[in-house]
Amino acid sequence: EGFRMDAQEEERHAAENILRAFRNYDKEGLLDVLRWEHNYNKLSSTHQRLMRSLQEVHGKARECLKRNQDFFDKLVAAVDEDNGNESSPLRESQETSTSGRRGSNDLSSRKEKEGERVSALDVEKVRYVLKDLVREWSAEGAIERAQSYDKITGILCELFPVRGPGHRPKVL
Repeated sequence: EGFRMDAQEEERHAAENILRAFRNYDKEGLLDVLRWEHNYNKLSSTHQRLMRSLQEVHGKARECLKRNQDFFDKLVAAVDEDNGNESSPLRESQETSTSGRRGSNDLSSRKEKEGERVSALDVEKVRYVLKDLVREWSAEGAIERAQSYDKITGILCELFPVRGPGHRPKVL
């Protein structure tokens, strides 16, 4: 019984960490953009002129972070709604964001309290989720899907041909 509770507690803790990473996707990404901008500002004015397009890249990265965060907020809210979760960590995040914290770009105000920081591993997991979603569901991912799955599905179709309605092969 104690082991089962420990495993459940560990799973709950892991889920909370991933939720925190989803909620803080834009904050963690902004830290990267701020680092890029800091490095750009350390360049000589001559080098900055040569790399002027980087400022536009930084702006586009900020826009993408916001759009991606909006998507993640909706995704986690939908999961919470499906699970009937009234007091979810996402709701706390949304309340915080309506108080103005989410829009800040100041590096010091973007850092979470030490106990609430997102691990680098969890941030990477969220980035991989986003990459997988793009690959699996977007027009931009069509080429990569074709490269990844066409050979596999072709072989499966050869090995397990459809024998009529109701007799479609199933693959896990």
